[in-house]
Amino acid sequence: MNEDNLNNDSTSELEVIDKKEQSQKNFFQRIPLAVKIIAGVIIVFFIAIAVLLFISYQQGSTDNYVPPEVEEMADQDQAEDDLNQLSSAVEAYYAQNLTYPSRLEELVPDFIDKLPIDPKAKKSYLYETEGDSYIISVVDPKLYNCEYFYYENGFLTKE
Repeated sequence: MNEDNLNNDSTSELEVIDKKEQSQKNFFQRIPLAVKIIAGVIIVFFIAIAVLLFISYQQGSTDNYVPPEVEEMADQDQAEDDLNQLSSAVEAYYAQNLTYPSRLEELVPDFIDKLPIDPKAKKSYLYETEGDSYIISVVDPKLYNCEYFYYENGFLTKE
């Protein structure tokens, strides 16, 4: 009887193992073909995205970097910007010393790094002071198609 029980137990264990293998086989066989196709497409899609990201990352290296071109300011815009910076420096000098500088050179280096040059005339800007007022102007306003081109007490005049 023991042998029969052992045979039955062995048979039942084999049957259980066989049923598990069949259920695993049946599981994949029971999945509809459409789901298998969709899963395959999704996997291919993710692989394609990974490849594209890798390629675009490689193209973004410093070897392929082209810095943007810096636009030069037009001469008139540059002159306006220079006069504005000089005017701000003169105002800062006045706030600290309660008097305007007698020459623009007194602004360097405490209030401005270096004195700008008139872009058209290639000379230093003109500066005049009288008591409580100052004027900073371009060398020749006609070079800028203007009759007047100056900063007076912090205000631009350009005509």
